[in-house]
Parts: sequence; C-alpha cells; structure tokens
Amino acid sequence: MTLDPKKPQSVQFLFNKIAKNYDQMNNIISLGLHNHWRNVTNNKISLKGNEIILDLCCGTGDWTIALAKKITNGHVFGIDFSKNMLNIANKKIKKLNLENKITLIQADALQLPFSNNYFDIVTIGYGLRNLKNLDSGLKEIHRVLKPKGQFVCLESSQPTNVIVKPLWHFYMKKILPYLGKIFANSYEEYNYLQKTTHKFMNYKELSNKLNNSGFQNTSYKKFLFGSTVAHFTYKA
Repeated sequence: MTLDPKKPQSVQFLFNKIAKNYDQMNNIISLGLHNHWRNVTNNKISLKGNEIILDLCCGTGDWTIALAKKITNGHVFGIDFSKNMLNIANKKIKKLNLENKITLIQADALQLPFSNNYFDIVTIGYGLRNLKNLDSGLKEIHRVLKPKGQFVCLESSQPTNVIVKPLWHFYMKKILPYLGKIFANSYEEYNYLQKTTHKFMNYKELSNKLNNSGFQNTSYKKFLFGSTVAHFTYKA
C-alpha cells in the first residue's frame, strides 16, 4: 500500500488498519504521557455542563469520553472517518453507560454534517496534521462553532529547542516506525505518521495560522519541550 495524503481513502485505510493496536501504541510511543497531556488540556476547558461539543477525529474515543464525563445536560458528538476506530470507541462508551451523552458519527472532517453555529466547543486530538486540506478543515471548524465558541487542539509539534530538536527528530524518524513494526506489525503506517508530524508546522506557526483563520485570543500550552502542544482559541 502506498500512503498518499492527497487521497483520503488511503489515510482512512491506514487508521482502519491500526485501530486495534492504536491505544497500545499511543501508550508505547508517548510512554503513557499522552493521557496526562489530554487530561491537562481537558481540565483547562471551562464547562458549565450544558454545552454541545464536537470531538473531531475522535479515534477510539478517549477524549470524547473525558468530555462527556464533564457535562450534565449537554451532549458530545464524536466524528471520525475510520469505522474501525469508531467501533472501538463505541465499545468503551457502552461499557461506561455513556450512550445518552455521546453520539458517534462516521464522517469527513472537511464536510461536517452539521449546520452553521451549532457547537459551543470543538476539540481535535492529533488530527489536524492528517487532514487532506488544513485550511478547509479549519474553515469547517469555524463554520460549525457558535460565535465566541472555543476550539481546542491537541497536536504533535516540533520542538524549537536546539538541543531537544535533533533528539526528537531521531526518535520520530528512526525509532517510532520500528516500534510500529514490533508492536503492531505496521512499519509503513507509523513511518507515514512520523512523516506527517515532521511536515506539519510547529506550535508558533499553528498559532499564527489559527489567528489568520477567523479565530482569536489564541494561546497554547507545551508538553515535553514542545513535542506536543495544546492550542486554545475562539471563533471571532
């Protein structure tokens, strides 16, 4: 299989293939820190409890579930274009009896099945860099957010520290794909994922991108020297 980011069906195939090992690999790759990063990010979102929330590119549903646990009368929609990822998320949701708070939908992030100004909050974890067209994705997020609605993005980034950056590059390029091969029999898939991380903008560039895409008051929190960064911004 040749993975082509310009062909959504190719990336969709990738995530369907790695779905069953996805949670395990996240723990291995991040040394379990990804849960801490998500929890810290989630705790910085101020909720009244009645918000309508979209968790975009929700994958196996961990952030979707964390958001649902923080609301009382609201609702969380989890969107992903990988059926296999959503199947795993659905099992987790049923096990926790959260079906009344969460709706999962298989859909394309660039063509969201929602009306304008629908959501109070939109979140996306490690999904922006895999969108076929980042500008179109941000435009859709902006469209479905209510005025003054919050967009929260947790994404892999590129450290800017001159000492940390080469070590990070070595780990991503040389180590990560082999972890995928050893633990998930998926060398090519994880090699593709490290390439998308390398090609994606760093956190400063992403902040500027957000501010130039109809969002305002953008701030960010770095994790592990900026290898992962949470961005917080609002619809203008």
